[in-house]
Formats: sequence, structure tokens, C-alpha cells
Amino acid sequence: MQYSKKANPFYEIDYSDKIVFFEEDTNNLELIDDSFKFIRLNNKTLANTVMNNYKIEKLPCVRFYNQNIYLDGDFQKEMKAVESDVDKILEKRINDIIKSAKIVLFMKGSVEEPYCRFSKALVEILKSSNCDMESVVYYDVLMNEGMREKIKSYNQWPTFPQLFVNGEFVGGYDIVCELNNTKELENLLH
Repeated sequence: MQYSKKANPFYEIDYSDKIVFFEEDTNNLELIDDSFKFIRLNNKTLANTVMNNYKIEKLPCVRFYNQNIYLDGDFQKEMKAVESDVDKILEKRINDIIKSAKIVLFMKGSVEEPYCRFSKALVEILKSSNCDMESVVYYDVLMNEGMREKIKSYNQWPTFPQLFVNGEFVGGYDIVCELNNTKELENLLH
């Protein structure tokens, strides 16, 4: 899964944990609270593309923490089953992101448009270390509060940005600055 706006036209869907895909209004949608994003797929080409991309068999479909739940079964029971596994689901998503590339950055904003001075400064450090920014996988923690909180507890690191290299947590801005000053960062990145 690619979380970059540039690389993935569905990046907003990939960041969302609560989505309802539907073609037309139906009474079944009344079961779902307004914390979900509702996406009408009334264009056949778009519907086919989204359904293929997210392995959706039929509409309407609730995509809840990357699990597809259909409204024709025991919807409430299936939702509760997924809710009980949310921590495991988020941890797996973090692991998958960390393993997806040599260099992974959990940050505020994107590498193209960082939203805070620490994220911006860390991106500049990576660039000055001759890091191929096209190969960096980043995750914008501002797009998903649940993931943001889970990443903090996963690393026992309360702030962002957070840098991973080869699946290992390197640290936040201060540690990366220190590694850069001692020239260790460039060795780590290459």
C-alpha cells in the first residue's frame, strides 16, 4: 500500500479506517454512524476499480480497519469482532509499512509538503545525506488519529517524525540530527 498522494490516487481511502462504499441509497446504511466516510460509487468504471483494488465482492460494503464487512450478514457481530482486533490490525499495518521499504518515515505531512518544522528539517537532513527521496516510504500521521497513537506506543516514542531504516527504529528528529552531525546517518542510509 502506498501512502503518497503522488503515487496512489486512493491514498485518502488507504488512510481511512471507517468507510462505506455504496452505489445507491439503501436502508441498511442507517445502521452506520457518522464517524464513517460514505463514498458513492455511481460510476461503473470507478466502482470496478475500487472494488478490485480493495477486494470488495459486492456493494454496499463497510471497510472497517481494512476488513470488508457486507450488510447482508450479521453486521453488528462482524463489526464487534473487528473492533476487538483493532490493536492487532493497527500493529500489523505499522509492521507492513516498516517492512515496505529500506527507509520509512512517520511524519506530519508528506516529504513533498511537511506540516511541521521537525518533519521538514528531517526531510532536509535526508536530502543532504543523498537519500533517494523517491524511495522513501512515508506515512502522514495527521491523516489517521488511531494510527498516530498506535505508532507512539509501538515505538514508545511520543513525537514525530520517526525514522526507520531496514525495519529498525532509528529515532526522532534529535537523534537523526545527532547521527547526521557524526556522519553516521549517511552510512546508515546507504
